[in-house]
Amino acid sequence: KKILLSAIGLIAVIAAACSYLFLQNSVKSTSQRISDNAQAKLYLLPATGTQFSNNTEASIDVMLDTLGQNVTGVAAEIQYDNSKLTLTSIDKTGSSFGEDNVTLNPSLAANKLRIAADKPEDNPVTGNGKKIATLKFTTKENGAAKVEFVGNNIVEIVVNGVSTNLTIEKVNGEYQIGNVS
Repeated sequence: KKILLSAIGLIAVIAAACSYLFLQNSVKSTSQRISDNAQAKLYLLPATGTQFSNNTEASIDVMLDTLGQNVTGVAAEIQYDNSKLTLTSIDKTGSSFGEDNVTLNPSLAANKLRIAADKPEDNPVTGNGKKIATLKFTTKENGAAKVEFVGNNIVEIVVNGVSTNLTIEKVNGEYQIGNVS
């Protein structure tokens, strides 16, 4: 009887350990799956961790990695910390979509903007490091400042006149404002 109870207790411990390991791997694979299923990526340059001096201009590029897709359109809603950053301009110079194909709505809210760009189906954008536009801020207060993709972000392809939205991975930025030594 004692051996039977010991065996049942050992099986319960093993079952609990297996359940824990399964759940840990499940959570990990779910977050990895989101990234693995991405068909395009929106990101910011410079990357997170960059430090800007206070009371200076900080330029942040809004970038696209098409992950091999032929992209014909993109729309990005971006929110920034307006207690630390003041948006002074949005520069379309050098956009992979062409300056004339980029439209801006810098006044969605006090700290939110929308950038959209498109290209014809016969001349899509493809590859990594494709600039959409440059956000120019004036830094105004020391501390961490976030710049994030929020709301409705779209990357689309058009094949034979049919538009399809891609699954997007979004990489936000957090920057340190303060004295740079």
